Amino acid sequence: MASEYCTLTCARCGDCCRKHGLYPVTSSDIADIARGTGISAGELLSGFCTVATHDGRKGLFTRGSGMACPFLAGDECSIHAFKPMVCSVFPDNDGYVTVRRLKEGLKASTVSGEGLSRCAAWSLPDDGVLAPDIENTARFRIREDTDAQYFIGHDTIDEDTVDFLARLAETRVTDLPLYLATSLKYGMLRQLHTVGLPDVSPLIQAERDILYRYCGTYATACMLPEALITCNGVRATFVDGHPGIMVMCDEAPPAGGEARFLWRRYGETGIFAAFVESGGFGHATAFVINTPCLDDIISDGKLHLAFSDGAGRVSFACKKGIL
Repeated sequence: MASEYCTLTCARCGDCCRKHGLYPVTSSDIADIARGTGISAGELLSGFCTVATHDGRKGLFTRGSGMACPFLAGDECSIHAFKPMVCSVFPDNDGYVTVRRLKEGLKASTVSGEGLSRCAAWSLPDDGVLAPDIENTARFRIREDTDAQYFIGHDTIDEDTVDFLARLAETRVTDLPLYLATSLKYGMLRQLHTVGLPDVSPLIQAERDILYRYCGTYATACMLPEALITCNGVRATFVDGHPGIMVMCDEAPPAGGEARFLWRRYGETGIFAAFVESGGFGHATAFVINTPCLDDIISDGKLHLAFSDGAGRVSFACKKGIL
């Protein structure tokens, strides 16, 4: 049982800035660095960044010569005042939570074949719990998710897209329902990692709210009026010959539009949000379905989704990601 809250104060040793040569950033980070340095986002992309898949994450990374971050000068970060948010929220308390887990992670990280031996975390007690910073965790995760949704379907990025994603992320961070649902989610994840979470239904509801607001805020960023599709029930079925989901609703979106989806999974429980751009509106809905058929439903990378309002039915092959 953890005995006390601990706060990690960065010793600015530079060890974590010279681990592996690829350091995750988001479009929002690039926009921040551009404002702070006066270097354009396009120059930052071409001179300091690459799109890659690393540690299970597909997205933007800074790349330098050798193993060090390109913004590291000696042991000091040359952009410390506006550094990427992943650096600011280290050690990402919602992930590690306990000091013991953090230290195990440090042992697995290497600098010249050694763990991050100079990190201030080594001075913290093993049985400590890292003090929560839910506000910054929520902001960071929203910015990270915004880029992740783009890179689901893209392998390159340009200055205009960076600008759009940064503006979309800011719209989302300032969307109160999304911010509150995200804060609730990571608060519950901390509880899960420490004392346990006897009922995951509030966590599933928070995920549903998050995915729905991701769709709604995308409509706002695209200057589309948002139209809510009220979900009255769902069931697994076949849609146009493919395993899919039927959504019963009051009013179905018009046929012929482009549809996209986001989802999370908890075992056999799938949390989905769908966004249909049609008829000049951004139609959004979110729902939860519990079925052992989840693997079949998303096996081809699309969500085959049908909407039925009782009078008729319209179907879509939704692409993954909403950007």
